[in-house]
Amino acid sequence: MPYIITSRKSRLFLDNEMKDQIGPYLKCPSGITRGCLSMEGSIENILVICEHLLYRFVRAGGIFRQPTKDLDHPSLNIVRRFGKLDSMGDINWFSEDVKYRNPSKLTGGWCYLLSGTLHRFFFKEWNLKRNSRPLQNGDYHWWLEDFHGNIIDLTEEQYIINGIDNCRVGGYKREPLGLSYSVKTRNMAFTVLNDLCGNPIDINNINVSNYHK
Repeated sequence: MPYIITSRKSRLFLDNEMKDQIGPYLKCPSGITRGCLSMEGSIENILVICEHLLYRFVRAGGIFRQPTKDLDHPSLNIVRRFGKLDSMGDINWFSEDVKYRNPSKLTGGWCYLLSGTLHRFFFKEWNLKRNSRPLQNGDYHWWLEDFHGNIIDLTEEQYIINGIDNCRVGGYKREPLGLSYSVKTRNMAFTVLNDLCGNPIDINNINVSNYHK
């Protein structure tokens, strides 16, 4: 029976069971020195990374500021309309332009970056998929699916709360997006590894793009 890993109010679920005891530990990918983050697609590894992505990015309010100055894109403001930086480089949560801080729609706008980051770790067993037409606000939906029909979709809730229960209908396999998206998913993957692996990770060891099965 295929399973689905998703989230509700930024909490991780495996099918209908909330997974709130996921340890913050991860074995570093063996191929990282060659720029590859591929690791075993065990349910344990998947849940650890999913939980940390929710913790580090989604629960934090949707905006992430990498404190080091070594990254190409130190700001991970996911979509410009979700936040406006002030003159000090901080989010002005009182700006009328800030639409993201909606507690009923925490995953809004995150579908590609979360799915694209997960794909970097599990691309040998999981495909990155996207629906064939925009669902709302001109946005497409992205998720991961393997050959057994198992699904990782951490952001489907943003559509369910708006009455869209079929956000994956017509989905098909896609290659990872390039340009700034690939830099952002690289930076997010770096953050996850740096937090969970216990040893400092050199971001320059992680390929920005061109990783293949």
